[in-house]
Amino acid sequence: MDPLTIRLNTTFLRSRVPNLTVAAKNAGLRPATVSNLCTGKIPLGRAEIRTIVLLAKLANCSVDDLIIIEDYSKKIETGIKTIDLFAPLVLNSTVGLIARPDMGQLALLAEVFHRLKNNSFKTITLTPKQEDPGLKDLLHESDYIAAGFEEIAVLLSDEWKNKNILLVVDRAHVISGELGDFNQNLQLKEVLSLTTFLMDLSGEAPDEDLPFGPLDTIWQFDAELVAQKYYPAIHPLFSISESYPLDKKQNRLQQDARKTLRRYRELRALYAIRGYEKMSKKEKNDFTRGQKLEAYLTQPFFIAEPYTGQKGCFVKIVALFNDINKILTEDLAELEASSLLYKGDLDTVV
Repeated sequence: MDPLTIRLNTTFLRSRVPNLTVAAKNAGLRPATVSNLCTGKIPLGRAEIRTIVLLAKLANCSVDDLIIIEDYSKKIETGIKTIDLFAPLVLNSTVGLIARPDMGQLALLAEVFHRLKNNSFKTITLTPKQEDPGLKDLLHESDYIAAGFEEIAVLLSDEWKNKNILLVVDRAHVISGELGDFNQNLQLKEVLSLTTFLMDLSGEAPDEDLPFGPLDTIWQFDAELVAQKYYPAIHPLFSISESYPLDKKQNRLQQDARKTLRRYRELRALYAIRGYEKMSKKEKNDFTRGQKLEAYLTQPFFIAEPYTGQKGCFVKIVALFNDINKILTEDLAELEASSLLYKGDLDTVV
């Protein structure tokens, strides 16, 4: 598949023009051509501009609404629901993890390494300047544990040339300026991609405005989720990715999910004061929907299987956004929030 692909937004088009074949013919288009564009037999890039313009006119929308741009050179699907929804991972980006100790940042990094290292990625951890018991799983999932940046530079220019690299660096190496010097001297042409994760073992990052400097993605951890033992404890409101290519539907669902969880957090305070019965019907509905969404975003990890006895799960992005849409728009009265805890997609919920 090409790194950059454009395709027709067939679902949107058919929803706007139900009897598409007849409408296309009446507009002067060949039905076979429109059908082949919808099925992908004719690449959108080969379509005449006149055809796309007429289809947009039939759908009463802009040409941009009919075109989906998929940048496969950037997307990294982790299968971790809360990441792929709120702060997705992008090739060649820098990700900052903002967390206090024991909030699960090391477990999350180890899980990301576990999921991606057999998917054409090589994983490296630069030995932190301080020790932490939680490093065990991360180091176990690392293909290489480097003592310094010099080792990494040699590795990338020799044995791992032309590889996709995932690198974990502690904040202490950022403050010292070592990471900046490494990035400045690195010849990126030596690797296919270098995606860097910046962690903080000191726990000071949440107290700083820019603890790591400029970032492409922020994974901020949430004390409320940790207190409830809801993992991964990624904050749904403050974890963001600036450069991830979401299509319009996914972007809308992401924003609606944030609004739902923001409102749920407000209602929890009212619930504690007034009780559930004194809430209005709309408040009850908003509360229940947010409660289910928050529970759904928990997930069992593969690396935790020996400790929890529960199998890890990978949730595909398509299933994730379909589930989010169901939780936000359908009643799902038969599902209790507790039944969604530490499950995969909704199809796995009994």
